[in-house]
Amino acid sequence: MKYILTRDLYREDAEKLLQNLQVSQWNIKDKFETGLKIFDEEETLDVLLEKPMSFCRFGDGEVDLMEGKSIPFQTYDKKLADIFKEILSQKQDDLYVGINFYYFHTLEKFDKVNGDYYRLYSPYFGKFFACLCNRETQYIDAGFNSVYYAHENQNLEEHYRKIKTLFRGRKLVVFSGEGVITKLPYNVFDEAESIEYEFGPSKNSFEKFDELLERAQKYDKSKILCFVLGPTSKALVYKLTQKGYMSWDIGHMCKDYNAYMMNADRTPENIADFFAPD
Repeated sequence: MKYILTRDLYREDAEKLLQNLQVSQWNIKDKFETGLKIFDEEETLDVLLEKPMSFCRFGDGEVDLMEGKSIPFQTYDKKLADIFKEILSQKQDDLYVGINFYYFHTLEKFDKVNGDYYRLYSPYFGKFFACLCNRETQYIDAGFNSVYYAHENQNLEEHYRKIKTLFRGRKLVVFSGEGVITKLPYNVFDEAESIEYEFGPSKNSFEKFDELLERAQKYDKSKILCFVLGPTSKALVYKLTQKGYMSWDIGHMCKDYNAYMMNADRTPENIADFFAPD
């Protein structure tokens, strides 16, 4: 069976394709041999707890940027795209790099909306990463930070216990768009020893990359620098790790924990709003 898929399919066309190909039962495990080593989301949390290091994560938005396209969070910038390719293609010894485990493996945990999306686009994204990534690198799961709107069958209580343990007793500096984190009723960082906030652009933050990098380096290296600045977070983590900082690209983690605590409805509208820029 051939999959002729592009990222520009409209949702109605995607629904028709699902019906015509009957891929709702399609199992993508072993769809193609990748040679990539990827921890799943719980293995990812375990290794981050056992051996903490910097981490950054790559998904479909970063693929678009590497292909020369703009996304809602970030206008295309060749310099940023080149940094992404450098991170993915080189073996990293002091930085965990995340790609999506479910681009390559089974989808039993997913609800219909997310499951259909992966069934349609996993061949596209999986082949992209398989061609670019380094075979010697042990990758983590890029999606471990936001599971609430994706999964129906999972021990969420244990997952979020581990998430909160990541921050327990740590001194944090959190870079985000102004009001993005502080407006949330539930704070995933509430077991941290201390939290300081730095604010940057919610969109197109790469335009302020040099300034953000300089601001981050004013902090002591005993503190963990956490970034919620879209695709720019990956480049900041990469450069700061080279300078001896532990830096984390946490992405939607704060919003995800808040949604879990609020028992938010998993409607298509809520899912779309969750992943939209703040």
